Amino acid sequence: MALIVKQLSVDVAQENIFQSIIAKQYDTDSRFLTVRLTNEGEQITVSPTSVIIINAVREDNEAKAFAGTVNEDGTVTVPITYWMLELDGIVKCDISVIDSEQRKLTTTSFTISVEAAAYSGTDITENESYDVLVSLIGEISEIQAVEASRVEAEIARVEAETARITAEQERISAETARATSEQNRVSAWANALGIKEIYINNVDENKQYLFQLQIVNGKPVLYYEEATAE
Repeated sequence: MALIVKQLSVDVAQENIFQSIIAKQYDTDSRFLTVRLTNEGEQITVSPTSVIIINAVREDNEAKAFAGTVNEDGTVTVPITYWMLELDGIVKCDISVIDSEQRKLTTTSFTISVEAAAYSGTDITENESYDVLVSLIGEISEIQAVEASRVEAEIARVEAETARITAEQERISAETARATSEQNRVSAWANALGIKEIYINNVDENKQYLFQLQIVNGKPVLYYEEATAE
């Protein structure tokens, strides 16, 4: 199906005077406006990170806002929605731009003339897919889902790292207990044989020196052993 896209310029600082925008009552997802925003005739290039909204008031004084998009050339595209075309008559509109710092700029008003349809179209389901609230809620839900997944992954990573650190500490404690037990065993063996031992650690070179003093044939004998410290 053909999409009807009307090009126009809409100003933020002066009255908008241009040929009437005419749309047919009950049209659905088929009419759009590509808008060049201006400030007293000078183009405003809209940032791609900005939120675009078309605000509309029908003749029954009901008002709604609908989301648009930013184009690569700095213009914006907004929909003429089923809700806007549900009643024949004049729809008063303006367009708001909200930037990443939550600053809001709104154009002066322009109108859409809705021509009554020959057929009432009562069997056509209203499409509010462009409603800005629905759009923003959907975006927020997606962001929340992504953030929840990230938080869960981070919690799992922290828990795994904590478990690794705990296991390493337990290994070090077990190794220390083993070394102490071995040293006590050797000391007990040496004492049983009447051997005196002296341990000297060289921290700079990661070495340990063991001196043993024994009585051999009634005379003291000194034994020396060098090993790499654990």
